[in-house]
Amino acid sequence: MKDDAAKDDGRDRAARAARTHHGRRLSIRAFRALLAFYPGEFRDEYGRELAMVFADRYRDAAGLGERAQVWIDACVGVLREAPKEHVHMILQDLRYATRAMRHSPVFAATAVLTLALGIGANTAIFQLIDAIQLRTLPVQHPDELATVRIIGGNGGFGMNPGRYTELTRPIWQELRAHQEAFSGIFAWSAFDARIGERPDLHRASGINVTGDFFRTLGVQPWRGRLIEPADEASTCPASRAVISHAYWQREPGWP
Repeated sequence: MKDDAAKDDGRDRAARAARTHHGRRLSIRAFRALLAFYPGEFRDEYGRELAMVFADRYRDAAGLGERAQVWIDACVGVLREAPKEHVHMILQDLRYATRAMRHSPVFAATAVLTLALGIGANTAIFQLIDAIQLRTLPVQHPDELATVRIIGGNGGFGMNPGRYTELTRPIWQELRAHQEAFSGIFAWSAFDARIGERPDLHRASGINVTGDFFRTLGVQPWRGRLIEPADEASTCPASRAVISHAYWQREPGWP
């Protein structure tokens, strides 16, 4: 019976030792993962020593409470010292960069110019992609919009040999009356307007639109009313204007 009890006690001690060893290995791995808060250069130089110190303290801890205290001290130390090391590394890099720029001004100017051009090019490309693909138009069903153009223009086909040769009013009226491909159709062209009276005259960008413009796009006015098909029913329709909300906020004097 004594031999059986001794064997059971030995097996229990061996099991506890195995569990303790396994827990210590897991804790060391977790601590090494915690060291990722430090800069890479710091980890390469001091990471092994810090892990060894943690392993020794964890091994010497007598109970669960002391091991928990070891972990608390380790976490507090990492969270307190890691930001300091990052600041130290940044300051060290800045001092090195300052010395390099002072010793090689031409090379430094070339590097700064290249970096500025790269940042500017990336910014322009992102703005283009954002405007074309990432940002949708603030209208109903923007994916259903399509552009109809006269291939090569109409060459001033007997009506308008000047700069406005792509689409004349008679051609537009024929397209609107006989097209069957779209649920709605409108025409537009960009122009620069002169706003105000002297000496407050200034320029503003705008577009000429037909009466179906806002109705086809599904845009609703914040105030007042929009241009409607009835506004262009006459041969020489009166000029009407719709201003954007941004322009209304930017320009004084609007009600």
